[in-house]
Amino acid sequence: MYVCTSQGNNLKIIKMAETVIVKYRGIELQLEGDIIQAYDGRYNEMSVSVEFETQEVYAGGVLITNLLTEENLTDLDALAAESIR
Repeated sequence: MYVCTSQGNNLKIIKMAETVIVKYRGIELQLEGDIIQAYDGRYNEMSVSVEFETQEVYAGGVLITNLLTEENLTDLDALAAESIR
């Protein structure tokens, strides 16, 4: 896990490796990547944003990352972030 704290605006950013399962175009995919979550560093510690950066994609245990376009990976990042929220 990686934690970065911004002094000026009390923003805390946490980055950690995670595996997420999503359904994309009717196919269940396993995504391995990083969750990046920003928190308001004040008393309530509310999450400001959640993002996911896909590193590897598996379908049925087979690595398929190289078969996907950048647009596919962007869609998968959005689906993963949505499933985490």
